[in-house]
Amino acid sequence: MELRCDSRLHGRLSEVDGRPAVEVMCRSAFCGRTEGRVVLHYFDVTTGDLITTKRYKQPIPRGEESPDGLGSRTAVRHA
Repeated sequence: MELRCDSRLHGRLSEVDGRPAVEVMCRSAFCGRTEGRVVLHYFDVTTGDLITTKRYKQPIPRGEESPDGLGSRTAVRHA
């Protein structure tokens, strides 16, 4: 289930190790957010305690160029 207002997604309900959790995207550089990286915090629904934090490379929307200017959306393997 998504937690949103008319203009923005604020978080979503999910599960971490079988525990109900609230997933929130963090915008703080202190937590590791940089250009091209997404930081997600997962909080316990009942206590509000932080369960875990995950960091991912931000996906590139179709039709847009990657931040490095290469325009590639997938990894390329070289022999």
